[in-house]
Amino acid sequence: MNGERENKRGASNSPVAVISFCWTILFIAVLLLIYLSNHPPEVEATRGMIELGPAVSLNSAPLSSFSVIDTTLIRVEDDGVAFFDTMGKEQSYAAFPYHSSRHFMSQDTLFVTPEQGGGLMLVTADGINHETGIHETVYGADYQEGLVLCFGASAQGQMMAGLFDVERGTYLFVINFDSLEWPLGASFVPNNNAFDLLLLDLSTGNPVTKILRYDLEGSLIFDQAFGEDELFPIIVPLGNDALCLLNEDTILLFIPETKTIDRETITGKPIRWQVSGGRLVMLVEQEGILSLTLFQPKADPDESMFLSFEALNAIEDFAIVREGSHWIAAQNQELWLIDAQTGQILARQSTDDKVKKILPLDSHHCWIMFEKEARLLTIR
Repeated sequence: MNGERENKRGASNSPVAVISFCWTILFIAVLLLIYLSNHPPEVEATRGMIELGPAVSLNSAPLSSFSVIDTTLIRVEDDGVAFFDTMGKEQSYAAFPYHSSRHFMSQDTLFVTPEQGGGLMLVTADGINHETGIHETVYGADYQEGLVLCFGASAQGQMMAGLFDVERGTYLFVINFDSLEWPLGASFVPNNNAFDLLLLDLSTGNPVTKILRYDLEGSLIFDQAFGEDELFPIIVPLGNDALCLLNEDTILLFIPETKTIDRETITGKPIRWQVSGGRLVMLVEQEGILSLTLFQPKADPDESMFLSFEALNAIEDFAIVREGSHWIAAQNQELWLIDAQTGQILARQSTDDKVKKILPLDSHHCWIMFEKEARLLTIR
């Protein structure tokens, strides 16, 4: 009898045990899914997918002096710019027309202005340098098919923006601003005969960030304000007529066609960013650690526009390659080839020294910059 009772007791407990086991498996599966969503799985590194070429000496030149125009490595010096081939050998040199100058990059164009006074020289993707007839003090500019969009101050100190025809050597038109209006940025609208001016408007007594869009004849298309007491000094076109405005802790996504504005807080401070396929890839600093974060327009209003990969942290620098489908990132003394959709590390390449800078050359090549040398990385 006791044996029968024991068997019955065991039989009556077995469904409970099965249910408990199933709940345990389900709980573990949920935890695993949550983990994998934030920690992209690694695959075994495929040998030969990325390969470093021989070292090229930087000849004590500062890392900040190196950039890329189109698919050419350049080194900007005090009095000119040097052009290099993929073997790291200098091929040509263009002298600056100014005794003392400053420079900045926009897209695939190098702009050079005198340290004091007016003037502008540009070096385009074809390696040709153009000294323009611009006499204003230029603070920022963009270039597109023979046209220079610039903003700055006239000889009388009035803030202005203008569209300059390089071949004709003259402005097509000039826009003058009131004393309480300050242009902060200028960029052509991709695939559109228009341009945007980022403006700080103080005329109401409170700082207001605005975007003014003009066509190439100088007619105003729209004037969009973005609240008061909040400054967004950076504008980034996403390439599909969507615009991002950035400050240290907030990003705005503005769609001109619908005039919709989405706002999201940035977890960390944006350090560097690149645009690819309508998405913004950002290197963000949080508590001294740099990590890669993806920003993209959202389909669901309840979704975040940010996608972070926790495994891709402690990053020194990154570059977008393969038409945006992959990233190259540096961590410690290692290079990673990363799938841009999943954050999955596809291949690794160790280095002898710490990577200081990555300069994307074309879809399958990057210059990897170290303290004293550079090496060309090939993506197979």
